[in-house]
Amino acid sequence: MCGPRRKESQRVSKAAIALLAGLFATPLTALDSLSFQVAGGDEDLAKTLRSASLLVAQEAEGQTAPLDLYAAARADYGRLLNALYASGHYSAVITIRIDGREAADIAALNAPATISQISVTVDPGPAVQVLGRPHRTPATRHCPSA
Repeated sequence: MCGPRRKESQRVSKAAIALLAGLFATPLTALDSLSFQVAGGDEDLAKTLRSASLLVAQEAEGQTAPLDLYAAARADYGRLLNALYASGHYSAVITIRIDGREAADIAALNAPATISQISVTVDPGPAVQVLGRPHRTPATRHCPSA
């Protein structure tokens, strides 16, 4: 190609590259709402769980890229469970839904390209009260004198 056709082809190529660069440079953000509910009405426990959640932290920081939110949702199962165990709740049920689908059921290779709604629901179950620890004294051996 020579002359005007070559210049036109170069302009189209440069425009396409600029367009693609603009698309990839712009982060995808689409989170409309994050709901976080804890059953039972224990406000201290709800505060503890919200503090443990990566989803809540990312929303507060404005980090709403879909892959980041998906990864945070998957990580929140363990983080929330650790916080519940530390508070004595050993039979909790944690549900994290991304656009109506359970986050744990979404394969990593099929992570959503856009996320508009995330709901976190925690039923902590009853708290286990430990009144005392088992106390064991070391067994002493009776060694006969020789």
